Amino acid sequence: MKKFINYSAFCILHSAFFISSVSALDLNIDGLPYGDSSQFSQEEAVAISVLTELNIVKGNEDGTYRPHSTLNRAEFMAIAMRLLSNADMATNLNCFPDISSDVWYAEAVCSAKDLGIVNGNAVEGVPEAEWLFAPEKAVQYEEAIKVLIGIFNIPISSNNLNSEWFVSYLNAADSLGLGLNIVFPGDKIFRGEMAVLTAKFQAYEDGELDLLLSAMRGENVSSSSNSNYSTSLDSSASLASSASLASSVSSASSFVYDPFGYTSSDSDFLSLGEVSPVLASANAFSNTEPINVTDIVIILNTAVASIDSFLVYDEGQRYLGVASKDTSVSSGKVYRLRVNSLNIQFPKREEYGFYVRARLKSYNEGGTSGEVVKVDSFGIEGTGEWSGSNYSSFSSDNFLFFQTSRSRIISIENYDSETGFLVPGNNLEIASFRFSGIKGDGQADLRFTDLLFSIGSVGDVAISNVKLGFLGVDETMDCSVGGSTITCSSIESKYGSFDDTDRIIVLYGDVTVPESSINRSLQISISQPGSVASSGDITWTDGDTSFTWVQFRSSVARGTRWE
Repeated sequence: MKKFINYSAFCILHSAFFISSVSALDLNIDGLPYGDSSQFSQEEAVAISVLTELNIVKGNEDGTYRPHSTLNRAEFMAIAMRLLSNADMATNLNCFPDISSDVWYAEAVCSAKDLGIVNGNAVEGVPEAEWLFAPEKAVQYEEAIKVLIGIFNIPISSNNLNSEWFVSYLNAADSLGLGLNIVFPGDKIFRGEMAVLTAKFQAYEDGELDLLLSAMRGENVSSSSNSNYSTSLDSSASLASSASLASSVSSASSFVYDPFGYTSSDSDFLSLGEVSPVLASANAFSNTEPINVTDIVIILNTAVASIDSFLVYDEGQRYLGVASKDTSVSSGKVYRLRVNSLNIQFPKREEYGFYVRARLKSYNEGGTSGEVVKVDSFGIEGTGEWSGSNYSSFSSDNFLFFQTSRSRIISIENYDSETGFLVPGNNLEIASFRFSGIKGDGQADLRFTDLLFSIGSVGDVAISNVKLGFLGVDETMDCSVGGSTITCSSIESKYGSFDDTDRIIVLYGDVTVPESSINRSLQISISQPGSVASSGDITWTDGDTSFTWVQFRSSVARGTRWE
C-alpha cells in the first residue's frame, strides 16, 4: 500500500487514515507526568515519553502509569487505535457478542474490526459472527504484535502454513527489529513493555527506529531538529552488576535489568495485577567444579491461584526470564525457568546469587484477595562442567509470608503537631492520624472497620468518654476504654472509607490531670502492626477480605505527645 510521508505536516498518509507521527516532538524523560516515573527503565521512559507526547497513553486517574501492570485487550485496543488519528470510527458498536455498544472501548474495538485488525477468538465450528473478543482478558505478546502489524500495514510471510498462527507475525516484527527480547508467545505483556513495543513500531514507520533505540540505550544522539528521538541525556540505565557475579553469560544476549533494583523486603501485601517485591533470594555454591545452570525452580508452600508466574533475576539484577508453573507437577506449587539458552555458568567455589518477584493476576483475570504466599524452597538445577553429573542446590531459608490484596494502606501518620500542652477538660482532641491508601481496581474497596489505640500516660493522667471523629464530618462514634487500650469497633463504611482521598481521624476524650502530678504526659499511638499470622491494631478490608495487619514495622504511628 503506497504511503506518502510529509514530515513538515507531521503526519503519514496511510491508506484512508492518518497514523500519528512522532516527528518534531521533544523527548523529555525528566518531565514525565507520572507519579511512578522513578520505576521506569531507560527504554520505558523514552517510549512512554514519546507516546505521552502523542496522547497515545495517558496514565491512570491516580497520576501513575504502572509500568509493571498488565493490561487487558480492551485497554490495549483503545491505546492502539489512537495511533490511527484520522481513521473513520465504527458506527456499528455491536461488533462482538460480548461487547455492549455503550462500553467505553466499544468504538475502538469495533473500528479495529471494521479495518480487519481484529476478528475475535476463532472457534472451529462456530460462525465468525459469534466469535467473542474477550475484552477483560490480559493481552498477550503475540496478540499485541498482530494488532500493531495490522495498524501499520506491515507485510507478513505466508511460508509458515504448518506453524502456529502467530509465527508469521513474530517473524515479521523480529526481522525489522521491532520485537521484545525477553517476552515470548503466551506471555502477558506489561504496560511498560507495551509502550516500548508500540513506540518501536511508530519509530519504524517514521524511519527513525535507530534513533529511538539509541535513545532507549541512553546514548547521546545527534539528529536533525525534526526528530522526536533527539536527546542529549546521559544514560541512566546503567546498573551496577555485582563484583562477585561468577556466571558466564553469552555475549550475544541482550539483558534487561530489574527496574526496581534489588532490595530485601519485610512481609507485605501483594497487589493484584502488579509485580511483587522480592519474595525470595538464594545463593548457589559448588565446591568441586563449575556448574552449568539448566533450571531455576521456585516451590511454594501452598498453591496460589493469584500468581501467574515469577520474574527471575540474578545477583547483578539482570533479568533471566519467566518461571512458569510446572504443569508436570500436580500440586500446582512448582514454577520453573529453563535457562539453557542463556549459557549461565558459575565457577567452582564462587557463589551465584539470584532472586524472584511474582507477577500477579489482576482481579478480573482470576486474582484472589487474601491468599497467603510463601516460598518454601528456591534453587537451581544444572550439570557439572567436568563430570557431567546432575547438580542441584536449594535454599529452604525461612522465607517471609505475604498476602494478596486488591487495595492497600500505604501510610499512617500523625496529623497534628509532634508535641502540645497537656490540659484537663472534656471532649478534648487527644490524637489525630492520617490514613492513605490505593485501590488496585475500580471495584475494590478500601476502609478500616476496627481500630485499637494504645494509651501512654505518665503521672496518673487518665482519659474517658472517648469518641472517634472524622475530619469534615460532624458526627462521631463512641469508643471504649479498657486499661491502656482504646477500642473503636464496627466503624461504618461512610466513616472508614478512604479510597478516594486520605482519611483523617480524630480522637476526642475527657482528660483528667491530677494537680499533684509533676511529670505528666499523654500520648495515643497505633502500636501493633500485626502480621499475616497475628492480629494487630488495625482491621481493614479491600471489599473481599478482612485483614488484621498492616505491613509497617514496630509502632505504626504515634500521636501528639501532650506534656
